[in-house]
Amino acid sequence: MGFGAQLKEIRQQQQLTQRTLAQQLNIPQSAIAKIERDTVDMRVSSLQNLARMLGYEVLLVPKPFLNSIKALLSGDDLSQPRWQITDDDNDA
Repeated sequence: MGFGAQLKEIRQQQQLTQRTLAQQLNIPQSAIAKIERDTVDMRVSSLQNLARMLGYEVLLVPKPFLNSIKALLSGDDLSQPRWQITDDDNDA
């Protein structure tokens, strides 16, 4: 799912219209529409403002940890290991 689609999903979960979100950010509604369609290249400061308005933070995640972070955010059961020791792993 692209950034614009994620933004739209979050906005709708919070029951905000594009217009309401745009007013809170003091930008045109058309800017929100372009962001949701992934047709605009945002400045980092604008991205941070938008994320914070929705109760989120922008975070750089190392690629090796990306799947774990996604699982954590999706509510997957992290009590089960994502790996299993096999006889080949036992050097004894």
